[in-house]
Amino acid sequence: MEIIRELAGGKIEKKEYNVRDIMKQKKEDVALKPGDVIFVPHKKIKRGLGYYLSNVASPVFIFRALVPGAFF
Repeated sequence: MEIIRELAGGKIEKKEYNVRDIMKQKKEDVALKPGDVIFVPHKKIKRGLGYYLSNVASPVFIFRALVPGAFF
């Protein structure tokens, strides 16, 4: 995670923090100030086959519930 903060004189400070270390209490908590911007980079989520199958199967079950006699 990165905290972006404006310092006195309009200077911008960017500082990176390891959230895992903070959560495991290996590092101290970070005090936030008014006006701070917290940036959390996107992390790709690993998804299993079940996730993709449920996205395909759900519309089929909804269709079957709405349309009597559907053969899917």
